Amino acid sequence: EILEKPEDLRWLDLSYNKLTDIDVVLTKFPKLSMLYLHGNSIRDLNQVQKLKSLKNLKKLTLHGNQNVIDKGTRFLKMVKGSLKRTKAESKAALLKLPVSRIKEQCTLLKHFGLQYPAGNKEGAVKAILKFIYADITNHHYRPPATAETSMEDKKIITLEDIKNYRFKVISYVPSLNVLDYIGITPHERDQAWRQIGSRMKPEKKGDDDEEL
Repeated sequence: EILEKPEDLRWLDLSYNKLTDIDVVLTKFPKLSMLYLHGNSIRDLNQVQKLKSLKNLKKLTLHGNQNVIDKGTRFLKMVKGSLKRTKAESKAALLKLPVSRIKEQCTLLKHFGLQYPAGNKEGAVKAILKFIYADITNHHYRPPATAETSMEDKKIITLEDIKNYRFKVISYVPSLNVLDYIGITPHERDQAWRQIGSRMKPEKKGDDDEEL
């Protein structure tokens, strides 16, 4: 083994490693107090909940995790044509599409990490919309990208864009004192509990139960 006593590991830098998720193997380092995960491609904030068992984790970085969503290549023409300016309008339009088209779209997006309830059309539509809007604070959709679309016109999403990002991370990992090099204040901790923590399920396994 590289480490003589891996259970004594206290500091780990995994930044800029093109990681797409947080491996549960990290929970095998109970004394870990500093973890750097910035600059990767972790797109699902729920992944952070895997770190909850690390009671000694005090400092965590997640900034700069980004994923370019090119809506011009990942969506069926019929689906793109149904996307409107807001989520509510898009949902109503997508629910009118044939189940076969929704299933086909879900199969395509599954390769990009989409999870959806099989056999449930409305649940699948919600999953598609959540993928498109990526839970960003601004719930408005930008027109699909085309082959000629510049990188600046494609949607670049980072974890920090997620609504209540800091509150969520603080709730997911209560032991933290510092997030992205910024100290966590008592006010933030209180708001995190009020807005996120008080609504969390005791035995949450990482499933995404948020409403679209």
